[in-house]
Parts: sequence; structure tokens; C-alpha cells
Amino acid sequence: MDIHGFSLSFRDPEKESQFLDSYFWLNLSHLRLCLILSAIFFTIYAYTDLLLARESLRVLLIIRFGIVVPFFLLVLILTYVRTDIYKHFWQGFNAFFVFLSGLSYIIITALGTPPYGHSMYVGVIFVLFFGYTFIRFRFVWATLSCLALTAAYIFNAFRIIDVPLPLLAIQIPILMGVNVLGMLAAYHLEFSARQAFHLNSLVQKEKEHVDEVNRKLENTVRDRTAELLVSNKNLAAKLEELKRSEQERSHLEKQLAQAQKMEAVGRLAGGVAHDFNNILQAIIGCIELAKMAEDSSEQRKYIDEISEGALKAADLTRQLLTFSRQQVMELKNISFNELIENFLKMVRRTIGEDVELQFSPSEGPAQVRADRGQLEQVILNLCVNARDAMPKGGRIQIATALRSFDEDYCKKYLEAKPGEFVELSVADNGCGMDQITLNLIFEPFFTTKGYGHGTGLGLATVYGIVKQHKGFIQVTSEPGKGSCFKVYLPSANGKVTRISVPERVELVGGMETIFLAEDDESVRRFAEKLLRSVGYEVITAVDGRESIELLEKNISNVDMAILDVIMPFCGGEEVFRHIRRRRAGLPVLFSSGYGVDAEHTRFVASEGLELIQKPYEPSALLKKIREILDVSKAGN
Repeated sequence: MDIHGFSLSFRDPEKESQFLDSYFWLNLSHLRLCLILSAIFFTIYAYTDLLLARESLRVLLIIRFGIVVPFFLLVLILTYVRTDIYKHFWQGFNAFFVFLSGLSYIIITALGTPPYGHSMYVGVIFVLFFGYTFIRFRFVWATLSCLALTAAYIFNAFRIIDVPLPLLAIQIPILMGVNVLGMLAAYHLEFSARQAFHLNSLVQKEKEHVDEVNRKLENTVRDRTAELLVSNKNLAAKLEELKRSEQERSHLEKQLAQAQKMEAVGRLAGGVAHDFNNILQAIIGCIELAKMAEDSSEQRKYIDEISEGALKAADLTRQLLTFSRQQVMELKNISFNELIENFLKMVRRTIGEDVELQFSPSEGPAQVRADRGQLEQVILNLCVNARDAMPKGGRIQIATALRSFDEDYCKKYLEAKPGEFVELSVADNGCGMDQITLNLIFEPFFTTKGYGHGTGLGLATVYGIVKQHKGFIQVTSEPGKGSCFKVYLPSANGKVTRISVPERVELVGGMETIFLAEDDESVRRFAEKLLRSVGYEVITAVDGRESIELLEKNISNVDMAILDVIMPFCGGEEVFRHIRRRRAGLPVLFSSGYGVDAEHTRFVASEGLELIQKPYEPSALLKKIREILDVSKAGN
């Protein structure tokens, strides 16, 4: 910052002019406030003249209100009315203002009688303080006016009022000290203001430089943007062309997916129709043979054949439900090793004698919580799949093992979950599979067999059962090297439910009254005859509306209700709600061809109600009814 050391003026005249203009507007409010306060103080101190200087009161009042206060007000008005004139002479006005203010106090000290007159030097000190600091005009002018005022007071003290020397010895050092401190303060204030102005000037220059750079950048960006707009227009045209190509490809993919879906449905229809036609053929043939049979023993043989065919049909339906994850599960703690040992005979009969079957159980207890029938379905489906891969015979190796998976393992295999698992592996030395087939084996209705030789639900059913049991499955295979399926189910703790040999169930009945609601006539007729044959009284209804009407009349006489879930007019759930409103404690059994996870039957599981799934055996229905009635009586 290039300035004169004493005057603090900038060496650059233009910069000095700019600073003075800025400094004036910055301090104008201080100047106006100082003029107002000075006029107020001079007016207030007239009261001291009245009390302490009555003999000179007239002269003092003339000085105060005839010269000093009018001058203050005149300059104040000038700052508002003609600011331009005041701005041109503001340093001189301020110097004269300070000097006049102090001089008025000096005159008062000369006219006032001691000790009042001697005490007025305090006013001079007050004026010096204001002149150096509060008014904030330039350091040079403030110094000149304040030193002139100090010299006038000393001259007055020595020549006019004859201030006692001891008092003067105190006043003069105080006045000189106030001047020194005031000069330092005024110098610091102006220097700080000039320094701030200089820094602002530098910032302004840098800002102008930055603005210039920005303008150049904006021009560059504008030119570049114009080029990019042209490039974008060309790119947009290419993207539009690619978009059209993508839309055409997407349309073709949808057509392909639809064709594959229809092909899969066709495979399902062909496979299911093939299996059901075989079953129906056996049933129809046995019915005709039973009609032609002459003795009851031969008829009984054909009836057994019919019963076996019906069970096969029910098994196929159950497989479809398992695939759709709507099969009712009966979860129990099961020893996997024990289950496989007991099921191997069935597997051997199914796969034939030309396939060697080996089983290697785990060293520790392989215990899971699962549905026994569904686990047997998994084992059988995997073994049948392995057999079909070995048309000339071969070897199937079944094994169980205990596995523990951590987070690192699960990161490699996305379907895996951390925890303790029981592993079931089924390996064969058959023809194996390529990668394309591996990617499709769990797809519903996918099969590598010829048309009409399978539904394509075997492995899809395995996948559905494993998922229902919160497990996962992994497959490894190569063409010519066989395949290995590994099923992982969460291990369980607790008491194992042992496998019991099925006993012939005795058809147990009772004397209670059963309300039966079933819209299918043949099922209703069969169930009614069955119930009546074991001693039950039966009231039947063909739909939901008739059920509600009959229950209104007979609900007090009914001991139990059997309700089909889906019926005309209103379903079993609505009839059940009606029963709960009329007789909350009446036991109810629902029957349905759907599982508990189906949309129509979901309320059964959520409310903890009883459900028997169609098709059911007569003994199973009677056993279920008897259990519910006995529990209801025990509770009452």
C-alpha cells in the first residue's frame, strides 16, 4: 500500500480522490450524529451556567445559543440540503466545528468565576476526544484543529484567567496525553480505513480480471456448445435409429416369449392329458370288467384297481399343487437318514432292477423339520430323473451330510443362506447335461423326454418343495459324466417323530349331527352316505345361500359343520362368519381342492382353522371329524 507516512495520503491522486469520496459517505452518519449530540449537550449544559455563573449568564447564553448551537444546526442542515457543498469542504467544516466547540468552552472558562471556570477544561477534553475519534475526519485535519484548540486553552490559562499553577500542572499533562492518544487513535482509524479501501480495490481489480476471464470462457463455452448441439443432433438421429431397432427386437422377444409360453402350456397339457388318460383308461376298463364279473371276489379285485387308479390321479393333482406351492404341509422333526432307509424299497421298485442304488448316511444325526411325504417326493423325483438319464442302466448314489455355510460362501452362491444345513445328494453316472439344459431344468413344464412322456413337473416340483422348506438346491453336470443334485435343508433340533408302520384305519363314527355344505353333487352324495353309514345325522346344503337359510333353522341342533370353501352365491368363509355370529363355539371343518396358501383358502391358515384337502380318503375324513368333535367336547 503506497501512502505518505505522515499525511496517510495515497501517492496515486486518482486513488486518493476515490478514497476521500468513499470515506466521506462512509462517515457521513457519524458526522450528523456528532452534530446532533453536540447541540444537545451544549443546550443541556446551559443549566450549569444558570447555577454557577449567574453574573456572566447573558454572555454565556449568547455564546451557546447565538453562535455555537446555530452553527451546529446550520452545518447539520447543510449535510442534508446541500450535501455536494458540504462534501467539498467537509474537512474544513469539521476542523472549524471542533475548534469552535472547544473555543466556546475556553470562553466559558474565561467568563465563569472560579472554580466553575477552571472546571470547564473538562469540556475541552471532551471536544478533543470527539474530534480525534467519533467525527472520523482525516488525521491531519483532526491533529491541526485539536492542537490549535489545546494551544488556545494554554494561552487562555496563562494570560487571561490566571489558572493556579498547581492546577495547571495537572491540566496541561492531561491535555497533552489526550492529544497523543487521540492522534494515535485518529491515525489508526484512518490507516485502517485506507487499508480496507486498498484491499477492496485489489479485490475489485481481481473481480474485474475474473469477470474478463469468465467472459472469455463464456464465449468459448458458447462456441463449444454450438458445436455440441450439432453433434447431439447427429447423435439423437443415431439413437432414434437404435431405439427403433431395440423396439423391433423387444417386440420379437415378446413374440418369442409368448411362443415359448404357449409351447410350455402345450407340453403341460400333453403330459397331464397323457397321464390322466392312462389313469382314466384303467378306471373305465376296471368298471366295465366289474360289471361283467360274476362273483364278488372278482368284482373286489377290479374295485381295488379302480381305487389304485384314483389314488394315482390324486397323486398327480398333489404334484401340481406342490409345484404351485399350494400343497398343505405337515411339518415334523424328521431323521433324514431314517426316512431314506425306509423309503429305499419304494425307490428300488420304481427305478427297476437294472439300476444300482447305493445310500451313504451321514455320520451325525441328519435332522430336519419337514413334511415327510414331500421329502419322499423329492427323493423319488430325483431318482426317477437319474434313472431316465441312464436308459441302459447305471448307478445312483444317495448320500446325506451335515454342512455349515458362512457369509463368504453365500456371496459365491446367491441362493445359499448362512447357517447349519443337512445335505441330500443324488448322483448318477448317466448321460449328463449341457449348460443350456442346466439353465432350464427347474423351469415349469420343461422336459427332455418325447411328447406325451412327461409333464415337465418333476424337477419343478422338487424346486418348489425345497423352497417351501426354506432350503436351496445346486446341480453340477457335464455331458457324458453324469449329474449330481444337492439339496440343502435347514437342520433342526428337538424330538424326532419316528416313522410308524401304517395300520388299517377303523371307520369310526358317532351319533352327532353334521351340517354338510358341498356344491358338487357327487362329492356331496358320497360324503353324506359315508357319514350316515357310520351313525351320523346329516343336514346337507348345495350352496352358501341355502347353508345360511338351513343354519338359521337348525343351528342349535348341529354339532359340527363341514363347509366347502368355494360355493355359488357365497363361499365357505361367509357361511363361517355367519356361524360365528350365531354360535361362536360350533366346530367347523373346511374342505377344498386348493392348499392353504391359495387365495381362496388363505384365511384358514391365518385364523388357525381346520382344513382337509380334496381328494381325501373316507378314513381320513372320518378320523378328522372324530378328532374335532372329541376336542370340542373336551373343551366344553
